[in-house]
Amino acid sequence: MNKNKIAFRWIAALAFWLALIGCFFFSWHSMRLVADATSYAKGRAITPEMASEERVARETARGLVVDWGTFSAKSPDDYQTRINAWLNKTIAVPQGEQKTTSAAVIGIERTEQGVWRTSLVIQGERWSLSKGVFTTDAPVFAWNPFIERVEVAVRVDNGKGEVVGLPVIVPLEPGGWVEPESLIEKETPPGDFAGFIKQALGLYFRGDDLSNFTLPDTNIRSLGGWEMKECKITAYEPVGRGARAVVQTVVAAPGIDNMRQTIIVEAEKKDRWLLSRLGGM
Repeated sequence: MNKNKIAFRWIAALAFWLALIGCFFFSWHSMRLVADATSYAKGRAITPEMASEERVARETARGLVVDWGTFSAKSPDDYQTRINAWLNKTIAVPQGEQKTTSAAVIGIERTEQGVWRTSLVIQGERWSLSKGVFTTDAPVFAWNPFIERVEVAVRVDNGKGEVVGLPVIVPLEPGGWVEPESLIEKETPPGDFAGFIKQALGLYFRGDDLSNFTLPDTNIRSLGGWEMKECKITAYEPVGRGARAVVQTVVAAPGIDNMRQTIIVEAEKKDRWLLSRLGGM
């Protein structure tokens, strides 16, 4: 009997210590998971310093590609003077003539080395051979439009952007697209809503008075100079005391026809429908 009691005590003690070790292990593992998650979150969080760095990188890349992409072989000194505003290096001016008129940042990421890799789309004109109006016409030199995508690497040191290498021309990829109808429920709009939207947008494009079609505190002004030719509600959902809808329109202006507009409208229903917002998503 005594032996059984001793064995029982040893088993109970062993179970106790195993349970204690197990609790310690799971506690330690949980703390590691929390620490790793916290570290990951800190690494992913956008701090004010990183936001400031990104802003400097964007502006440096945008300014550089405009001057880098605007040149004339007849004016190498002018090219170098403009380039030196962005990087302290002598760059041979490309042969030919080109004018970069716009540059838009379409993507930016920070590498492990602390370099901001910036993707931009640039547009402008290039002095090059152009085909004539008719197939029999001989090619002539003219300013021809171009559009390209470039990547620029920028390192930010003490608030100042430093260009890493020169811009690299990369393939131009299609931009993203989201159907606005996919973000709004598709219910059948009431008949009075459809009529109201068609009338209100017609006044909006023509530039007529909208005071009877908007809420008192809403800053919606009519556009003017356009004519609405088509108007179709492609998505509708009730929201609170009103509704939100996607409206596809076709408009025209002097010299322009069949311009398509996707408009998001929000309205409230009191004794009648009144616009509260008009614009993009």
